[in-house]
Amino acid sequence: MIIELGTGKIVYEVVITIERNSKGQFIRGNSLQDLAGKRFGRLVALKLSSKKVGRKTFWDCKCDCGKSKTVRTDILKSGKTLSCGCLKKEQDKINLPNGQGRVKHGFSKTRIYNVWKSMHRRCENSEDSEYLNYGGRGIKVCREWSDINEFVEWSYFHGYQSGLTIDRIDVNGNYEPSNCRWADLEMQANNKRNNVFIEYKGKSQTISQWAKEFEVDRYLIADRYKRGIKPPRLFQKKLTPITAHLITYKGKTKTIAEWAKEIGIKPKTLAERARRDIKQPKLFFPGSLNEYRNKKIPR
Repeated sequence: MIIELGTGKIVYEVVITIERNSKGQFIRGNSLQDLAGKRFGRLVALKLSSKKVGRKTFWDCKCDCGKSKTVRTDILKSGKTLSCGCLKKEQDKINLPNGQGRVKHGFSKTRIYNVWKSMHRRCENSEDSEYLNYGGRGIKVCREWSDINEFVEWSYFHGYQSGLTIDRIDVNGNYEPSNCRWADLEMQANNKRNNVFIEYKGKSQTISQWAKEFEVDRYLIADRYKRGIKPPRLFQKKLTPITAHLITYKGKTKTIAEWAKEIGIKPKTLAERARRDIKQPKLFFPGSLNEYRNKKIPR
């Protein structure tokens, strides 16, 4: 039993012991999730609190402003509490000017508010399904945009429309005015970290951009790319069998299939060498390429 100084109030101390392994991690199978070190908005969970109400557990957290706060586990994980209270105070300064009655921003039921809220959630709530791709990579929302009014004002001055989404120009940069734009789905799709860029005739574009230019299904181009097919064949609407391609050697022009029959090797083998841009006479060597070092093509 602990008596709180000054008030004389009796506080009962409840010690919660959770078994950990040699690395300090919660033992697998324990129903309580280890939140230590995880960030929830401005709060970072430090340790499991001794406080307990019924079956509800609490976490001792540290706010970015320097203050400490104990938050119930389910409320912390839900993202309903994101600071020690300093965030609300900052918002109240905006919403309650000069001590007047409460002035709401009026955006809570709009699409742009949902965009703003989602942007903060995926960067600041470690329980969000997208956190690993955003906050988990160190991506943050600038302090200016903690105010919905600032975000809305920037948005309408920079082309916001209902059909557009917020896009970071540098996919590794933060959400801030100098690095953001409102983009359609096509523009945003061409600005993803996992995009594949293909160079052809001095121009570098994503698979989707080439597909649009040549009017070929992008999934077809992607499949061909994985198989090692190169431009311009990569962009053909109907893929010509590679064995039908022509090769000129010593003044004679024949298809791959015809050369393979004359040389005595499999058309598939010759086609694969041609795809890898292997030149003659190595291209027509009848044995394996490992044998080529010590052998010569029969004349």
